[in-house]
Amino acid sequence: MDYKPTATDIAWAQNLVRIMKEGGTWGCPMSLQIYVFKKELKELWLTTGPDTPEAKDVFEKNKIVFAAACNYTVVDKRSEN
Repeated sequence: MDYKPTATDIAWAQNLVRIMKEGGTWGCPMSLQIYVFKKELKELWLTTGPDTPEAKDVFEKNKIVFAAACNYTVVDKRSEN
């Protein structure tokens, strides 16, 4: 994927990580995905959401922006639910 997060994207992701608590959930409305913050692991888990091309694109962008902003890994955990 050819996506480079902007300074605004990075600041947004850093703020989201800052305000979320361990185990907190974030709903991403544009892709109908739900993520859970695992701060101790520095991970963001995708737990619910469709498997559409658009949703996959959002997931890949989230992987890039959260890695750049906070050194977080975004993990697809939907198959484990």
